Amino acid sequence: STAPLDQPLLQVLAALDQADVDLVIVSGRPRALLEPLSEYAPHVRWAAEHGSWCCDASGTWCGPDPAPELDELHALLSQFSSVPGVLIERKSLSMCLHWRLVPPALKEQLIGAVELACDEWLETRPDFERLDGVEMVEVRRSSANKGAAVEWARRELPNARFIAIGDDITDDDMFAALRKDELAIGVGARPVHVA
Repeated sequence: STAPLDQPLLQVLAALDQADVDLVIVSGRPRALLEPLSEYAPHVRWAAEHGSWCCDASGTWCGPDPAPELDELHALLSQFSSVPGVLIERKSLSMCLHWRLVPPALKEQLIGAVELACDEWLETRPDFERLDGVEMVEVRRSSANKGAAVEWARRELPNARFIAIGDDITDDDMFAALRKDELAIGVGARPVHVA
């Protein structure tokens, strides 16, 4: 689940709003987890599921129909739900399997089996890709990426220049969508790859 918006963060959001800063929060999390958070920051624009779902400043969400082909992948990954600590997260255009809470003695074998299942499923689905994250793997439709969220934000804020801040591989698509006069800030020691 997502972390709640604590009082210091709410104060930062309020200060940015008072400073007339347009803020867009782009997350890989499902819309259902972000939607309640948007009530705490009503002037913020939100993008969930790597930009598949977007919420404008009026609080209106728009997004895609679910990808029915993920039903088969969900069935494949469900075989791992009996492993203690496994969390399977279904989104509109992607499927995630998290293993952060899996006991260390079970992780290596689990990861190998999950990656094999995902790769075999992907062999016949060129519109999807595998992302290896921190303590998780995600299979998503290639068009569902944070670069799409940047393009949506440009339509929402046509005169804005962007500063993008991110800390994982899914943020590389967002960084790649920036113009030369905009700023990308990668947090952490991970190398950033942009086209």
